[in-house]
Amino acid sequence: MRAIFLTCVLGGCAGVPPSRVEVGGGGDQSLTIGASSASATTRADARLDLAAGYVARQRGDRVQHGSFAEVGVPAWRRDARRVWLAGRLETFWNRAEDGDLRGAALVRAAVEVTGRVHATGGDRDAAAIAHGRYGVGAFLDVGPQVFTDGTVAATLNIGVSLRIPLLAIATSPKGGIIIW
Repeated sequence: MRAIFLTCVLGGCAGVPPSRVEVGGGGDQSLTIGASSASATTRADARLDLAAGYVARQRGDRVQHGSFAEVGVPAWRRDARRVWLAGRLETFWNRAEDGDLRGAALVRAAVEVTGRVHATGGDRDAAAIAHGRYGVGAFLDVGPQVFTDGTVAATLNIGVSLRIPLLAIATSPKGGIIIW
């Protein structure tokens, strides 16, 4: 472990955690980026997807930033195809004006096609790893949104998702040996 830490400090490290990126639209435009437990495993039969991260929603000319947490279970799966049912909570940080979005409680249905990757490689100067599931999918979110002025409105959000496995690379200073 000390070798990896010293390599990162003296050389260089970069990585992407197992995650999911989504773009959606409907009543408003959305972008979410977050860590996902189903992206971290190579198993196609994951029984749970715990996800959390950043969400941005654009309503008109105003963009609001916040956090989301989601718990999903597979309703159906076969080989690399999965249908997920999930519950999702969103809360927003920048609520300066009346009528700004305060939060949302959403129910999600999603379908995706995934693949498995587990690869490592390296030489004296660098090492890399890719581990988990990658994939592409589509989703539908429905549920109430709560605004700062106290109003509640139903929302419908449709979009596409990209599942990303763990990706990491480390380089050594001056061509030294990396020990994993």
